[in-house]
Amino acid sequence: MNAREIMNEAFKHGISLGLNGGKLTLKAKAKPPDRLLARIKAHKANIVAILEKEPGPSASSVPPLKDQGDHCATRGMAYLAAFWKELTPLEKQGLGRSRLDAWKRAAKEADAALLRTPTHRQGATCGGLDR
Repeated sequence: MNAREIMNEAFKHGISLGLNGGKLTLKAKAKPPDRLLARIKAHKANIVAILEKEPGPSASSVPPLKDQGDHCATRGMAYLAAFWKELTPLEKQGLGRSRLDAWKRAAKEADAALLRTPTHRQGATCGGLDR
């Protein structure tokens, strides 16, 4: 495995790799597997070099899972269900049951609001135009 593959594996395990004063930092909600920690340690210099050259996850255009879920919940239950289905078990565990329950409440409210909107009732046309 090369350093980039190890970084991807760390990401899949919910580990955030970063730099603090040029030193490698790891953040994880649960203890990472020993085998993965050994790989990270063995490739530490290369991982640091990659992180120094490229912006980290905080500079990514991909929003955090919480923000993605918040957005999906505002779109309704169908969007939220599709989002939740794509998450890994570790991601679901990290977000927690209370977060899912809050999203479900928001999604149900979004669906109810959509049904109350006259332009979205059955038989309505897109923008008032017949298709």
